[in-house]
Formats: sequence, structure tokens, C-alpha cells
Amino acid sequence: MEKRILDGLRGSYRLGELIERGQWSHVYRAAPLRPARRIPLEAWQIQVGDLHPHERREAVAHFSEEAVPYVALRHPSLARFVDFLIEGSSFYTIFEHAPGLRLCQILQRSDQAVEEDLILYLAAQGASALREVHRHGLVFGDLSPFSIHITREGAAFLTGYGLGRRLLPHSVDEPLWGTPGYAPPEQYGRNAVLTAAVDVYAFGVVLWEAMSMRDPVEQEMPLPSLAETGAAVSPWMDAFVRRCTALRPEDRYPDFESVLVALVERDPSLGRFQRGPSLLARVVDGLKGAFRIRTMERRLKVSGKSSPGSR
Repeated sequence: MEKRILDGLRGSYRLGELIERGQWSHVYRAAPLRPARRIPLEAWQIQVGDLHPHERREAVAHFSEEAVPYVALRHPSLARFVDFLIEGSSFYTIFEHAPGLRLCQILQRSDQAVEEDLILYLAAQGASALREVHRHGLVFGDLSPFSIHITREGAAFLTGYGLGRRLLPHSVDEPLWGTPGYAPPEQYGRNAVLTAAVDVYAFGVVLWEAMSMRDPVEQEMPLPSLAETGAAVSPWMDAFVRRCTALRPEDRYPDFESVLVALVERDPSLGRFQRGPSLLARVVDGLKGAFRIRTMERRLKVSGKSSPGSR
């Protein structure tokens, strides 16, 4: 394919080959045109339809209000959100490339469930990353096996942040910003809400799917227990996942700090994921994150009528 150039708020990017076709987006390889650091990137393309100039400005303004705070996120298990732009009928979000395979690819290629010991290790990494998202007052909103990468070494990375879904119209029959099967009841309907509790639910569904080898989209709420699916798991894991996927938010773990406490009580070797970065590192990252947010907001104001990618 011809390699196109995309102009975003923070730089220009060369679009490469198609990596993945998702339910809501297409993912392409990408690279910065003038790389300060040679890091591989991904461009997530969302089709939003043809927009008039005023609609384009409104779309960019609405999306930037939702998306800009995510540039401050830094965590070893989070793929960094870099930039965004709109071009024609497509919206692009730019992320650092997450290594490994998507969890959905791993599950599709395997006929065996993921073992409980590995689930604990992966769950601790994911819970630590989601705790960091929530510490910034943000919500992932669309956690699923498509947004999780796993390397051969067992490292987990979360990517996408559900940002692309926020551009699509919300039907009362579909979850707000989420994926059917992974979204709890409160994420549906005209009065749908998006809180940290929806991430706890989706987190539990992903674990349930990996250990049961069943598609949650084909299940009715509430999900059957892992014991009822015949999964070879301990009573502790069965109860842990059932609490994560409780239908009422107040019956779930209240936050990912509580999730990590439960995981570390089960396996003390996971304590390093609960501790996270030092206080000094968090302060420095917070200052850097605030600077990135202010920089992107200034560029949004400067871009004014000519929104990103709208040359």
C-alpha cells in the first residue's frame, strides 16, 4: 500500500501496513516522520463518516476533552497514548506499539485454558496498570482481550483505552464506550454511567474467558461461575472472579487497590506489582504528565479552525 502521511497535534506520522482488523477499528503500523526516539507506533483508525468543517471542529473539541488527559499516563504495562488526528471520514489515535500478541489471538489459537498461576501473574500486571489509570481520575472503559497484549515472557500491556469507541454513536442497545460481553449492566441504556467499577467488571470477564475458554458475548448475565463451566481452577479463583463480575457495582471490589491486595494475599510474590513506582517517580511522572497535557491543550488552541489532520 502507498504509505500516507498523517499530521497530528504533536507531529507527523507515516502510516504503514494494516496489522489488525477489530470490531470498532483498524490498526496500522506507524512511525514518526521526524523521530526524536525511534519507537514503533500504532495508528488506530475509526470510521466516523464524512464531517462538515463545523462538525469536524466539534468532534475534535469533544474528543480532545476526553482524550488529552490520557497523554499523562505512564506505567510499564500501559502503551503510551501519543497523539490523535482526523482525516476525511477517519479519526486516528496514535499509540506506542504494544509488543506480543493480543490476548484474543492467543485464545483463538489455543485449545487449552490459561493456567491459574499465569492468570495470577497477568492479572497483577493488569490490575496495577488499571489502578494507575484510576489514580488519574480516568476510566479505561473498553477492556477486552483485543486491548491486552501478552509477550512470550509473560509481560502484559494494555492499549487503546477505549478512546476510539468514544467517537461512535451510542445506541441504548450497546454499552457506552464498551464492548458487548465485557460491559456490566450500568454501562447500558440512556442513563449509562462510566466509573471505575466498569473496569473491575471487564477485568473479571477477561479472566473468566481465559480460564473457561468460553465467549462471554454468548453468555447471559450473570456469567456462570468458573466451577459451573468445568474450568480447572481453585475455589479462591472462582470466588475472586465472581466478585469482580458481580452485576451490582457495590458487590464488586471497590477499586484495583483492593484487587491487588486480594491477589497479593493469594500469592505474596506479586507484591512488587502492588507497590508500584516510588513516590518520587510518581511525582516526576505527574509533573511530566501535566506538562504534556498543557502542551497538547495549547496546540489545540493554536490549531483553532484547522483541526489536526485537516489540511
